[in-house]
Parts: sequence; C-alpha cells; structure tokens
Amino acid sequence: MNQKGFISIILLIIGVIAIASATFGVVKYFEKPEEVAEVTEEPIIEEEPIIEEEPVEEPVPVVESVELEDLSESVQPVEPEETDEPEETDEPEEIDEPEETDEPEEIEVVEDIPLTIFDIEVDTSRPTLIAVVTWLTNKESDSLVEYGLASDSYSISIFDDDSEKVDNGFLHTVYPPALDNTLYHYRVTSVGLDGDKVESENRTFIKTPFFRSFSYCKLYPPNIISHTNNDILGAGDNPVELQGTIGGVGDMRGVGINISTEVNGVDYRIVTKEGGEWELKDVILQDGGNIISIIARKKHCIESVTTIVLYIDVEAPIATIDASYDPVTQIITVEWFSPDWPDCTFDVQYRVPGGHWTIWEIEDPNAISEEFTVTESGTYKFRARATDLAGNTGDWSIPVEIEVGI
Repeated sequence: MNQKGFISIILLIIGVIAIASATFGVVKYFEKPEEVAEVTEEPIIEEEPIIEEEPVEEPVPVVESVELEDLSESVQPVEPEETDEPEETDEPEEIDEPEETDEPEEIEVVEDIPLTIFDIEVDTSRPTLIAVVTWLTNKESDSLVEYGLASDSYSISIFDDDSEKVDNGFLHTVYPPALDNTLYHYRVTSVGLDGDKVESENRTFIKTPFFRSFSYCKLYPPNIISHTNNDILGAGDNPVELQGTIGGVGDMRGVGINISTEVNGVDYRIVTKEGGEWELKDVILQDGGNIISIIARKKHCIESVTTIVLYIDVEAPIATIDASYDPVTQIITVEWFSPDWPDCTFDVQYRVPGGHWTIWEIEDPNAISEEFTVTESGTYKFRARATDLAGNTGDWSIPVEIEVGI
C-alpha cells in the first residue's frame, strides 16, 4: 500500500468517526427535551426563577446609576413611614367629635318637652270694666282664656294668638271684660305649634271697683242681703224674692240712684224703699245656675254692678235600702244610700211585727248604716228617703223585709 492509500484510509476513518459523533450528538439533543418534559411534568415550579435571569439582567446595563438615584429620590416621599401618619390623624377624629355634633339633638329634645303654663296673673285694678290676664308658656303657642260665672260653665272665650318672646318663655296677654265686684271663674288653655295642648286648673278673680270722680261723685255698688253667691235653692223657693241696699254717693246713700236688674238676661222691676233699700219679687229661676245682676246708675258716675249666681235644684233625690239578719246575735244590719250622697240627709223608718211605721232616731245624721236588735219573731220592715241641699225630699224607698224566728 502506498502512502496516498494509507492517508485515504485514515481520512475515511476520521470521517466515519465524525459522522458517528455528529449523529450521537443529534440523538442526544433530541433526547434531552424529552427528559426536560418529563421533569416539567412533575409539580416542581421552583426552577422558574431561571426566567428572572433573562429580563432582570438586560435592563441593568441600560439604567444608569444617576437614574437610579433619581428614582430613589422620587420614591422617598412615598415611604411607608409617611403613610403611617394617618395614625396621627386619628386625633383629628376627636376634633370632629361626633359628640359635639349631637348638640342639635339636644335642641330637638328641648322641643319634645311638654308644653307648660306658668306664672298666671290677673290685674283687676284697671279703671275700665276689663281685667288683664297674663301667663307664660315654655314654648310658642296659641292661647285663650275661657271664663264665666261658674266653674262648670265657661261661656266666654278670649283668644291670644300674638305671644311675646321674653327671657323665661312666651308671654300671653288677654283683656276679658268684667263687671265690678263680680266673681268670675276662668281657665287658661294653650296649644303649641305641634298640637300639644295644656289647660290650667279652674281659677277665680273678682273685678275691683274703680271709682272715677266727676266733682264729688263716688258711687257705691248695691248690696244683696237676702242671698249670697252660689246659694242652692229648692223648688219651693221658686219664684225668688231678693232684698238689698242701694248704696249711694258719699254719705248721701240712695239719693238720685236708679237701680235695675237682669236675671238671665231678662229685666225685672226693682222697688225702692225709704232708707236706701230695695226689693225684687217674683223672680222665676230656671233649673241650674241663674245669674242675677243688680245695677246702680247715677248721672256723671260710672254705673256699679253686683252679680251673684243662684242655683235651683228641682229634682228630688232617690233613696234605696237593704238589710241582713244574724240569728246568732239577733241583730239586723240596715244600710241605705242615695246617688246624691253626701249632699243629702236621710229619714229612716222601721216597722216591727204587728206595729206601725216609726221614725228611727239615729244619733249620727250623716250615717248610712245602723244595727237593729230584734225582740220577737216575725217580719221586720225598713224604708228610707233622702233630702238634698236644696230642700227637695224624695219618696220613701221600697221597704226591705226581714223574717226573724226566735
């Protein structure tokens, strides 16, 4: 074999080895992804940080140190320490103080306080025939005064819808007309803007006479001497006769005085007597309250009026009676009653077996029960009747019967 042939064989062997190496490398290259795929199928995700090497290292050479300093400076104002400052702003929450904002609620609570009336006063010394009634309320309200000659009959109403704000509330003032020497009953009523309503108790006032003098004129009010105000009369007292004195001017009593009367708005003729006396006869009163006004007049003098109220009660009271017997003590307990009690008195009678009706003398005139001791067997009967303050006497009650066996 020559030299060229040997060299050819050597090159051929080297080529075969190169081809074989290349082939093995290719096979290894393609086998390696399969191994990687097998690895990636396992739940190992920790190898992902390899990705960080690619994007993180590339921008580093681009960003200069100066830019990093600028970024750090721009980031510095937004440090967590400064964002923690809202903890210090918790104190302003106390400045907001919701408790202080509750002050309007306190004002609302004041509005919910019930309406009240206080400091009621009456001025009866005015020179004209009026009185002045004033009172205070704790809240703004519309008000009125109701008044009349009896506590259960307020026949006149005077309104006040223009209250005045003062330091301690709202002042109300009304001017009710009033006759001299006359007793009036009145009450005050106020209604708040929210509809809250309050009434005072019944009150009274008497208009004080004011004597206005033209020269020597001083007119005295007439007097009623036969009756007093609020007298209660019975049916037997109707019609009524009244007497009194006229009054006068200074010491000249009854001289030049004209006197008249009104009873429930009806004029009656008054008869004057010597000595300044007068009388009024045959005055028919109605059941209930009757207003009687005696009026004295004289030229150049203000008239003077005296008014009283007389009540007529024409209805007789009804009495009932009951009784029970105790055979051990041999005592009958008797009880009686009337719807008019205690404004009435009673008469009680008893009847023993074979006897007649007899007045039972009871020591206590206001008693409504008593014990009766039996003395024999038989039927005992009891009955009662009532008499009211006006003198009206009712009929005897149906008798109650008790059978007693001894």
